[in-house]
Amino acid sequence: MKTPRTKKQFLQQERNIEIAALYLKGETLDGAGAPFDLKKEMVRRILLRQGITPRRHWSKAKPKPTPEEKRKIKEVRFWMGAALTADPNRCWEWLKYIDRNGYGRASWDGKTHYARHLAWEIYNNKVRTGFILDSCGNRKCINPAHLKESADKTRKNRG
Repeated sequence: MKTPRTKKQFLQQERNIEIAALYLKGETLDGAGAPFDLKKEMVRRILLRQGITPRRHWSKAKPKPTPEEKRKIKEVRFWMGAALTADPNRCWEWLKYIDRNGYGRASWDGKTHYARHLAWEIYNNKVRTGFILDSCGNRKCINPAHLKESADKTRKNRG
């Protein structure tokens, strides 16, 4: 290392030594440069000038989500497709794909389903065995409070 001639060179050399010390203690390139507002590339150059070869920082692989976490993510994405309201008595209209009959449709596990069926199954945490009927008459509505399971498909069971 050269001897600094000016005060500015002296301060830069002190800074470079401190950066190298931080890096050798285990800091990343970003972490070593952060106290001095230096970017990763500048820190790399400083280390190379001091004879330190920067190691490659590979990002740690994120752990794969568990099946429960995957399901929760899907559920959140599903509910993002509806206009949810704080009032449980109002309709929650499906905003994504609406079929030609006016019913909301959603994809789940690579298959297309009626959004109201998925909403009922997600909310009640069980698989439906019959028909899902709405009590409000709105075909786009996926509010679980408006949906009821019925073995009979007729309107007499509504509301």
